[in-house]
Amino acid sequence: DWRPISRSRHPAPKSWQEYAISAQELIWNDVPSAQVLGAAIDLCSIPEIRTTANTVAELLGIKVPRMQKRENWYNAFADDDTVMSLYQKYVDYSFEMSMERVMTSGQGQPFIDLANLQNEKLAKGNFFGWCAPGLQTVGKFISNGTFQGDFPKELAKMNFEGSKKGYKIDDVRQLGRILLNERRKGKIISLQNLYDFIKNKNINPVIKTSVKQSLIDLDQYKFEDQPPIDSEIRKHWEDFGETYADQEIRSL
Repeated sequence: DWRPISRSRHPAPKSWQEYAISAQELIWNDVPSAQVLGAAIDLCSIPEIRTTANTVAELLGIKVPRMQKRENWYNAFADDDTVMSLYQKYVDYSFEMSMERVMTSGQGQPFIDLANLQNEKLAKGNFFGWCAPGLQTVGKFISNGTFQGDFPKELAKMNFEGSKKGYKIDDVRQLGRILLNERRKGKIISLQNLYDFIKNKNINPVIKTSVKQSLIDLDQYKFEDQPPIDSEIRKHWEDFGETYADQEIRSL
């Protein structure tokens, strides 16, 4: 999608570099080129980046759609407050969606399935909404407990929130960008690849433990075959960004 830019009109080096980092992050997360440019032009607070995106759109002849101020998807050009606010909504949705399925099944597997799916996506550089340690904690908590009567959702929520103290979102975001670069080299394609890549690096141990736990839960730690992740869980998670844009999650 990206053709070389004319030397006579290319943007200043610093603004181009800042634009390119965020644009590549979105492109490698399968965001269309026109939407990437729209995100930079309409939703970025940095004037130099907006100018750069306008220049790119003009030179490449790309028709850019107008973007609403509160697009409900991960925008790498957005300010940190906006990114963190939406990230938290994704995290809350992950808990609520999994808990709803637990209420009908009485098992903790929906939490485990979603944690595994999030770690699969992290291996490809998609960090947004990652809260796998909390999902794994609650999944094990439910699966190992014996309950009578109403399920103690408040206790599950407390365990979920407590697990988030072991890592910072910035840790996951930075790792996601590193993994995108590795993916561009064709090196990170599976959970096992991810674990091999991070296990001996200076990466938050909570992240390493979560990825390792997913390998164990999927019977991949000894290179065994991977069972399919619940298709409904996968559909909910992959469609959430699109559905959230159309309606509020009023229970959050």
